[in-house]
Amino acid sequence: MAVAKAKITAEGHIPVGLEALERVYLRVGDEIEIEPVTRGVLLIKAWSLVQEEARLSQVKRKLTRIRDNLAAAEGLTFNELLLATQYGLIDPQQAYWWSEGWQAGEREVEREKEMGQVATFESVEALLADLHAQ
Repeated sequence: MAVAKAKITAEGHIPVGLEALERVYLRVGDEIEIEPVTRGVLLIKAWSLVQEEARLSQVKRKLTRIRDNLAAAEGLTFNELLLATQYGLIDPQQAYWWSEGWQAGEREVEREKEMGQVATFESVEALLADLHAQ
């Protein structure tokens, strides 16, 4: 990628050619975030990317909470599921499991386990015998 040169104006503007903007997928009117890195070096990010990074960070926190505390964690919204699958945080084939609807069921199961409403069986036959006895 060729280097774009610009001269800072008296008003503090830095004119950048349209071709340079297009190479980094920016358009006229896009909002950007400028972060000083070191002397003479600025990191410029499209504001939309900054916002997406914030949403991605939130999704990562929710995934961690689900992994750490299934009984209390909130599931992902539809848009969060899209972001998580797009960035490879979860398997698209398993996305349903991370959804709020599914996680509500998981929380219910965890409550039932805490209340002792769950039984384990040594075999299928023992399970069937228990079912028929009820």
